Amino acid sequence: MSAPLILVVENNRTDQQVFNHLLDKYDYRPQIVSSAAAALEVVRHTRYAVILLSLNLPDMDGYTCAKAI
Repeated sequence: MSAPLILVVENNRTDQQVFNHLLDKYDYRPQIVSSAAAALEVVRHTRYAVILLSLNLPDMDGYTCAKAI
């Protein structure tokens, strides 16, 4: 059984590194994108176990992005 794939939508580099480290440490497979547009694109082609979504993104607020997903 492969590790669950988790999408992290976060534009802050420090937060991206923290999420990547913690998720990898607990045997998850994080995929990190830094914008809502990138998130909307990858969810078209990939199924994620969980999506962690920042509310403050440069191109769209997190609530709007969540509704679009």
